[in-house]
Amino acid sequence: MCVLVLVRLVAPNLLADEQERKEVLDEVEDEMTKFGPIERIRLDERPISPAAGTIYVHFTSPADAATAANAMQGRRFDGRPVIAKLVHVSEMSARLGTPLAENRLVVLPGIVDGRAFTDAAERADIALDIREEMLQFAESVDVDIPIPPDPDAGAALIRFPEATAAHRAVEALQGRLFDGRPVRPYLR
Repeated sequence: MCVLVLVRLVAPNLLADEQERKEVLDEVEDEMTKFGPIERIRLDERPISPAAGTIYVHFTSPADAATAANAMQGRRFDGRPVIAKLVHVSEMSARLGTPLAENRLVVLPGIVDGRAFTDAAERADIALDIREEMLQFAESVDVDIPIPPDPDAGAALIRFPEATAAHRAVEALQGRLFDGRPVRPYLR
């Protein structure tokens, strides 16, 4: 679950005014980025929808989304109580009638330590282990382990053939341990 739902946060009378919608979304984005990186923010603008005025904040990390949900619970916005809950990204897409993001690259930051940078055989073994684990989500995956000076050095980059498989992998890997360290995967 990486999506924070702010239920009917925007009053119906503000939905009709494009400038008001933009200002509200900017204000929410400013507040939410205090809790962590955000992939996107969506507003249910359908006036006859029961979820009209609901804002969906897709965080890159479930932990950040949970922290934001806890912090927002019980606060007030424009005189209205904030109702915050967490949902899976696929539920957000279904509610808004939009396809899942086409993110097919899963990043496992900090998964490779400095020893592997100098040992090609160790890097290959790590990549093979990761690939075998990821094959439960897709029939084929490409695994890359960049080395310095690449800015992604220390991470494993896993490219999936479809976005849904990548999303499932991120959900399944979140918080698992690799070499005693918790895995914090995200989509890119």
